[in-house]
Formats: sequence, C-alpha cells, structure tokens
Amino acid sequence: PEMSLTITPQETLAEVVVREYSVSSDDQKFEPNIITANAGEKVIITFSVPASHVSFGGERISASNGLFDFSRVPVGESQVVEFIMPAESFTVRSYWPATSIFKASMQVKIEE
Repeated sequence: PEMSLTITPQETLAEVVVREYSVSSDDQKFEPNIITANAGEKVIITFSVPASHVSFGGERISASNGLFDFSRVPVGESQVVEFIMPAESFTVRSYWPATSIFKASMQVKIEE
C-alpha cells in the first residue's frame, strides 16, 4: 500500500515583548524619568498629569523623535501612547500647552 505524508508548514511568530509604564508628569519632573526597552519591543506609556504641582492648563507632552506629541493633557487626566521602540534612545519633554515653554524631560533609553 502507498503511504502519503502531508507536511504542513508551521508559522513561527516571534512573540512581541510589551513594556508597560505609568509615568507621572508635573511642572518639575517626570516620575520615573528614565524608562528602558529593546529596539523592536512594543512600549505602552500612560502619562498622568496630577491635580497638584501643575499649572491650570495641564501639559503638552512631546517626543524628540516625533513619535508622539500630545498638545494638551489636562490636569487630573492621562494619555496613553503605544509605539515600537526605535533603534535609538530619545527624550520626552513637557511644555506649557500651546507654547514652547519647557517644563521637564525624561529619557526613553535602549536597554543595555
């Protein structure tokens, strides 16, 4: 008797690593002010602007590499951003909304 063998190709999907961070941002600082990820990992950051130590207008939060720019995160609210970590570290800065008056900065670094 003749035997038949069927070979089914198996798709191997690399598991995507997800890094989730909660970052508080007031007029003086980001907390934490350094987060890390490897290039190609998915990064999710929830930026929270507390009700205290923040000017009434909230904050503009912007990535130096153009990955995101929230024109205004109101006091007491939060904003979530998701992105794939690029090959280079970058800076996130906060400003007074609708201006370029700098408040604080943090680093998103390639993990070493």
